[in-house]
Amino acid sequence: MIVVSPHQYEVNLTLVRAMTDDLSDITAVDELITAYEHRDDRLAEAVDRLNVAAPSAEVGELVADAAFQGRYRELPSERQQTDAVRRIAAAGAGPAWVLLGEFGDDAAGVGTGFRRIEMRIPDGLGMHSYIDIDATTFLPLFGIEILQLDPETGEYAGTRARPERREFTVREEWLAAIAATKAPTDH
Repeated sequence: MIVVSPHQYEVNLTLVRAMTDDLSDITAVDELITAYEHRDDRLAEAVDRLNVAAPSAEVGELVADAAFQGRYRELPSERQQTDAVRRIAAAGAGPAWVLLGEFGDDAAGVGTGFRRIEMRIPDGLGMHSYIDIDATTFLPLFGIEILQLDPETGEYAGTRARPERREFTVREEWLAAIAATKAPTDH
């Protein structure tokens, strides 16, 4: 598709990310499976909201599947949740940041597929740092989402509001933003 219709390819990647974001309120695999039954409606809503051309039916299925797979990868597994609770307990009263889960490699030169969830003790401020691919440049896109987690379990405790998200095209800016978020603050 990138050769035949580069613009539609870019639109499709944007739709995948938007749909994955729309699924951020889903925190359990069972809920995700139920939501999958309405994937066509979710795709249509994303197309309308973004005011873009709808993909063909065949490509639309792939876009929806990619979005649901992306959200599935973001969901912590039961084992990861048990590990997160153990790490939080071991961290004590803080103030400190505790690593709740990590997937992939964030080394320089790595393109995509990295995810890390950290939480500040004791208030549950969470930071999801990630590396994706920029749909327009096909270069790494570095991101940070700030979200509220349950301080005892590390589970997502936010409302239906979308997490605050910042994205960077320069790795060093991303690393600086992570460091700034984790820097101690005076109250």
